[in-house]
Amino acid sequence: MATWNSRGLRGSTLEEFINLSNEKYLEHGLALIQKVPTPITPIKIDKDNHHITLAYFDQKSTVDYIGAVQGIPVCFDAKECHTDTFPLQNIHAHQVQFMERFEAQQGVAFLLIFYSHRNENYYLLTLAAVAKELKARGMKNAKVVLAVGLPIGRFGAEKKDFINYLSKNRMVRFRYEKTQYLIMIEKVLVYPQCYGAVVDRLPQMAGQEFVVDIGSWTVDTLKIIDRAPDESSSGSDPNGIITCMRKIDEVCVRRMNTKIDEFMIREVMVKGDANLDQEYIDIIKKQIEKYTKSIFRIIVENGVNVKTTPITFVGGGAGLMKKYAGLNQRNISYIEDVRANAIGYETMATLYLGKRRTA
Repeated sequence: MATWNSRGLRGSTLEEFINLSNEKYLEHGLALIQKVPTPITPIKIDKDNHHITLAYFDQKSTVDYIGAVQGIPVCFDAKECHTDTFPLQNIHAHQVQFMERFEAQQGVAFLLIFYSHRNENYYLLTLAAVAKELKARGMKNAKVVLAVGLPIGRFGAEKKDFINYLSKNRMVRFRYEKTQYLIMIEKVLVYPQCYGAVVDRLPQMAGQEFVVDIGSWTVDTLKIIDRAPDESSSGSDPNGIITCMRKIDEVCVRRMNTKIDEFMIREVMVKGDANLDQEYIDIIKKQIEKYTKSIFRIIVENGVNVKTTPITFVGGGAGLMKKYAGLNQRNISYIEDVRANAIGYETMATLYLGKRRTA
């Protein structure tokens, strides 16, 4: 009997990507694809947190996802691989049999394999961003200085590798939206996230300040002492806005036996209202308020006095904290522009180029 014992199963990076993609496909009416739950029988349950901690599988799983894409039935299994080759023994006979039978019914079955050590997503997105900048300037060829950011919790350990990753090809010829571009990457500058968002405020800062960058996936915290980032007392917490949205969905399913569209949740987050019955809006607002309190717990755990230390909230969650945290304190400020970090990187890169020209 196969069993698992856990403090709470967490999805992999690949699963997160797939689930988000499926939500977008559904939102735009392109596809309906759902995660296939594996039937289990609980043995032990944490009564305080209502989490299953020990269970056994009732039957073998077949595939991870199943659905339809514009009238075509599809199913696929998602695999994550950390080497250059994928071992076929990781595909079980009963899975192959299910996919063969699925295709016999005119469906499309396949494997989606993520070679995690060869993740080129960020590199490709960077080239796309460069192409958009060049197009806006009417250019196709250029010498480029890249100014980018890393979460503060990974900045010290990954800065060098990230520079090597983005500058692995000094000359890059690529096509974007049917246009050919040629760039020469002269320099890659890497800055800590959070710091970029407040760089224009540094001249007014004195003593100790605390910056909280609330993004979709993480909450990055950075202590600034005498205008300089203090990496030793900064970090990253995996409780971004996505966790709040999932909790809202979970509570609605449990209490109302229905899911709420992500767009509606965002409407309430941003505007405080949506075209929903009041009971749904009340659930959403209550969970958002709980989420804002969890953010302050993270801050307190970093040894920060939330009553006296100057705190600046940045990122997509800044507006959320301003609207729902229920605080009106002189020591707390908000930078709601989601481009704040990128603008800060550009400012610091411009300063770097200015110094280089005068050297």
